[in-house]
Amino acid sequence: MSEIQRERARSRRRAILVAVGIVAVLAVAGLIFKNYWDARVRAAYQHSTDVYTPKPLANPKVALFIGDGMVQGNGATSTAKRFSSIVANTYGWFEINVATGGAGYFAGNPNLVDQMATFKKYKPSIIFVSAGRADGWSADVQINVAKFYRELRVLFKKTRIVVVSPLNNQPIATPPPTPGPFELLQNAVRGAAYSANAVYVPVENLLASNPRLLSTDNYNPSDDGHKAIAQAIISALKNNGIRPPKS
Repeated sequence: MSEIQRERARSRRRAILVAVGIVAVLAVAGLIFKNYWDARVRAAYQHSTDVYTPKPLANPKVALFIGDGMVQGNGATSTAKRFSSIVANTYGWFEINVATGGAGYFAGNPNLVDQMATFKKYKPSIIFVSAGRADGWSADVQINVAKFYRELRVLFKKTRIVVVSPLNNQPIATPPPTPGPFELLQNAVRGAAYSANAVYVPVENLLASNPRLLSTDNYNPSDDGHKAIAQAIISALKNNGIRPPKS
């Protein structure tokens, strides 16, 4: 065998070894990704058995919803009709909904600040927060609102955060009075959201004086109310350059 032939043979062997190495790397990467994704799904289902949106087939983007009973879906006739699931399905995101009834920025056991350490394991692509209706207004609430968004931004430095304002479901006074406790809470949440560079969804009075948007308890959104909240969130996302995939 000539030297040229030997060099060609060596080149072929090197090419084969490189190809085998690439295949091995891809296989390991695929296994790591599968285990990572499965862990997130398992964690979600351990917390909530009514996660509605299906697991994406590839390149999953996780939408983490944090908040109170309204975010859980209170008032909706089915999980599929709660605003979180409507938004997640519109965008093709995998929904992880960790909302708990009665939880607020200060109210609840645990409250949103107390839950902070549990959020990181979900590795969300986008985070939605809606809370405050159980809080009332006090110095402790004001402190926790600022603390929650400050710590959330530290924990998720680059993740998009979307904040839905606390929703008022009471008739609006005419003329409007000076800011009361609920208006002060809304102002605090709005300011903290902007400080965290979050998208703010200003739906403060969306449910007020509109019986069609309220469920029979006159407190939580009806199916139409959840749909209206979802539409407001989607509009805010579009205004910030986040558009649903084309069908």
